[in-house]
Amino acid sequence: MSSTSRMNERSDGAGTKNEVEAKLDLTTLRYSMVWEDAVILSEALDIQQTDTVLSITSSGDNVLHLLLSQPRKIVAVDFSLVQSAMLSLKVAAIKELSREQALTLMGYTGEDKERLELLSGLKTLPSDVKSLLREKYSGAISNGLVTSGM
Repeated sequence: MSSTSRMNERSDGAGTKNEVEAKLDLTTLRYSMVWEDAVILSEALDIQQTDTVLSITSSGDNVLHLLLSQPRKIVAVDFSLVQSAMLSLKVAAIKELSREQALTLMGYTGEDKERLELLSGLKTLPSDVKSLLREKYSGAISNGLVTSGM
């Protein structure tokens, strides 16, 4: 049996987990930012405006950088809902916040309580993502997402 087949196979019973979920806690915020060199990534991919690009979401940083190449479409995927939430949060912050507010939200500047207020005020952040971040990651947001992750 191939590893792909095993990953897609589920055991019987309520609340079962596939092989990946069983070995990896997908509720952990692993990356709030990435350190790969996005310029090298973009140059290596040589993205054209007619391209459809597939990227692992991770923290959303590479996805956002790849958008600078203006591909026809970019698809971001990740096993972890919280990593996808990071991308949604960054997109909403770019759309709605000033540079200074975005820096505060991410934890570079400002005070703890300001960050949760900024999160609550994001209108383009889907409500389910906002709820997930508020309910399970409010401490990480208050302390500054830039310092969060493994």
